[in-house]
Amino acid sequence: MKKLLIMLITLTCCFTSLSHAKIPNFYVTLGIGKPMAPEDMKNRYLSGAHVGIMTGLPLTKRLEIVADLSFQKAIFDSRGFRGTLPKDEKDNYVISGHDASFFTAMLKAKATMSATGQDAHQSYLFAGPGLFLSKTGSIEWLHEDDDGEIPGKTETVPGATLGLGIELNLESTIFVIELGAVMGFTESETTVILPIRLGLALKP
Repeated sequence: MKKLLIMLITLTCCFTSLSHAKIPNFYVTLGIGKPMAPEDMKNRYLSGAHVGIMTGLPLTKRLEIVADLSFQKAIFDSRGFRGTLPKDEKDNYVISGHDASFFTAMLKAKATMSATGQDAHQSYLFAGPGLFLSKTGSIEWLHEDDDGEIPGKTETVPGATLGLGIELNLESTIFVIELGAVMGFTESETTVILPIRLGLALKP
């Protein structure tokens, strides 16, 4: 718990320093994401909406430090969960479940592959650590002789992100596309979400 508190304080300080930078870049993204691991998370939830905001501080022409806050929703999949139940008569189950949500705060390094910054499009790689908060709702099922429940759970753990992106410069508008994994080192197994993000970059 102390480690998480230290990480949270560190990230807060970083966010504050970035927001007061002389020439920060801002990014707003929307998208869709799917839980990919562990296997039970993948089976229980469908893709859901992803929303993110980022603030970046350019250090060099190719390197930028980005504070990234995002929220991910995952929709409970009763059909997928039904397939994991032990009985052969799976259609006889009555299943009730709740969605899952994930909030992440990441501090990532963004390395651009072009040094000029004048191209119509620029590709980049990003990676960095952060915090990962997951909240899964309870799941209940009823059967003639096999009732059960999986209780809801909330965890805040260290996390990380990595992936690639493209910035498309069309006249005076800069569009951003990002694809990358967001990981949370949860208690049992690492939780992995794969979002696709589309948005706008606001650069001075």
